[in-house]
Amino acid sequence: MTTQVNKYREMTEAQLVAAAERHDRTVNEGGEGYNPYTAELRDRAAKANAADPMTRDDLVRRLERLDCAAAREAGTHDAARCDAIRAQIKAMDDAADATFASEWTRDVTIARRAEWSARVQAGEFGGRKIDASAVRAAEQAQGWDLDGLRRAVKLHNLPARTA
Repeated sequence: MTTQVNKYREMTEAQLVAAAERHDRTVNEGGEGYNPYTAELRDRAAKANAADPMTRDDLVRRLERLDCAAAREAGTHDAARCDAIRAQIKAMDDAADATFASEWTRDVTIARRAEWSARVQAGEFGGRKIDASAVRAAEQAQGWDLDGLRRAVKLHNLPARTA
C-alpha cells in the first residue's frame, strides 16, 4: 500500500489528472466513486493552500462550511474548530480596526470632514443630483473615501452634522 501511495506522490499533476479520468472511466464506471488520484490532487491543493495565509473571506467561507446545518446533521460539526476560526476572524477585524483608528485620528477626521463639506457646499459634485463619478474621482484623488469618513465620524462620536 505504501508503495502505491508513493507512486501517486511521484506523479506530476498532469499525470494525476489523466490517471484520475482513466480510473473514473474504468473502476468507477464513469461515476464518482473513490479515486486515489483525485485524493492526491486534493491533498496537494490543501497543502499549497495551507502555505498561503488565509484572508478574512477565506476564513468566513471555511466557517460557513464547518458551522452549517449540513455539517451538524452529518456529524462533522466541530465546535472547537469553529470557535478557533471565529477567534482568528475577530483578531483580523481588531487589527484592521486598530490600523483604521491610527490613520483616522480625531484631528484628521475633523480636517477631512471640513474639507469634504467645503467641496460639497461648493457644488463640486453637482447640485441636487449627485454626480457619482465626480465623487469617485475626488475619493481617488484624496486617497480616502466617504465610507471611511463616515466610519471615522462614528468612531470618534462626532455630531452627525456640522453647523
